[in-house]
Amino acid sequence: MPARPQQLNVAHVLRGNWLGSLAVALVTLAAALLVSAAAAVATAVAGTDIDSRWDLQPRQIVTDTASMLVRSLGGEVAVTSSDTDYSLHAANLTITLVTLGVLVLSFRRMVRGYPRWTAAIGEVVRVSAFLSLALVVLALTTRASLENVQTVTVGAPFDPGSDDRWGPGAVSAGLVGFFVPCFVLLLAGLRSEWWDGRGRAVVRVIGAAVRGVAVIAVLLPVCGIVAIVLREVSEDEFRYADMDPGVRTVAIVDDVLSLPNQGWNLIALGSGAEVGIRTSFGDDEESEMHRLDWYVSEGDLPYQIAYPVDDGHPWLAAAPAVLALVLVAGAVVAGRTSRGTAPLWVRLGGWAVAVGVGTPLLTLLSASRSSSEDSVDRDGFTFFQGADVLQTFLFVTGAALVVGALGALLFGRRDLPLGPAWQSMRSLQQNPSRPPGSE
Repeated sequence: MPARPQQLNVAHVLRGNWLGSLAVALVTLAAALLVSAAAAVATAVAGTDIDSRWDLQPRQIVTDTASMLVRSLGGEVAVTSSDTDYSLHAANLTITLVTLGVLVLSFRRMVRGYPRWTAAIGEVVRVSAFLSLALVVLALTTRASLENVQTVTVGAPFDPGSDDRWGPGAVSAGLVGFFVPCFVLLLAGLRSEWWDGRGRAVVRVIGAAVRGVAVIAVLLPVCGIVAIVLREVSEDEFRYADMDPGVRTVAIVDDVLSLPNQGWNLIALGSGAEVGIRTSFGDDEESEMHRLDWYVSEGDLPYQIAYPVDDGHPWLAAAPAVLALVLVAGAVVAGRTSRGTAPLWVRLGGWAVAVGVGTPLLTLLSASRSSSEDSVDRDGFTFFQGADVLQTFLFVTGAALVVGALGALLFGRRDLPLGPAWQSMRSLQQNPSRPPGSE
């Protein structure tokens, strides 16, 4: 008799640690909301000092908090009116690092006693689904009117007092709330003890590469502080000195939230990539993208990493050294992790590949992107502020490959397969005028 086909056991598929996954999602959401709310409250209070017409409204603070959280994962903030649709993508990477750091740590604590990776995969999906659902609910319930709201909070070209509505986009919130945690947990949340044999060795190499990239991400706020210091020492006076109290508070909050963004822009400049502003309006395009030498000698573009000065920012010439130190730190961590599992050149090669994968993601997240559609006078307007994605990918990845190669040559030369590689290259050489083996 033919064997009966096995039926799908829905209960078996759905069975898992639902309460544990819910707890991980709630802890992550609480940490992200705490940082976002603190920034939103500080900005709102400062707004009342900037303009007395603005009222301190709890509804606007709630909307701003939800918007910051969704933007931190790559989602959009949308402003809709009768004739204009405006969208903004501008992640504050400080909130991003806090959110993902708490997520990974709490998830790894939950699954540390799991015997196999198959059970943990289900928890990854459940945690991501809970976070996605929470962000969708926030997006649907926190949209607010622009009436009496601070334009600095919205970040959009709309005037206070209008009846336009703004807030995080529900579809965008759901997508980034699911796929970003999934991606991060699949790379950083799984453990090598769940595999045997060759699978364990591969997972350990991947883990070493991910840890090396994580070190770079953790160092971004430090690089941001370095960027601010290099910027300030090039100026005649502290840039906060002449600001009104409200404007000063908003500037400080923005600098704190964007420390990793400024750090990544400094790294991009150090690699040789262009950083600046690119806009398009219909068929007209304007670009103010410049390399490091321009910022050092002129630097009159009002951008996060280079505020207007007369003689440039000569101290920004230290950007290549910052890039080198950050890459060396990542390579050291990747090389020292899982020693004995694979040769050093394999671990450093995997780390360089991981840097290549993470570089475009970090560049897009650290940039500010917006667009609007208007049938009258703002049709087809787009705005980009940040590092050039392709150039940053090529130059930072190339620098990582150089650092990895140097590390393998200096500290893992015995493990390099130079002998077999040389023999393979010699086997390709054959002069037809000579008998085989005579060369």
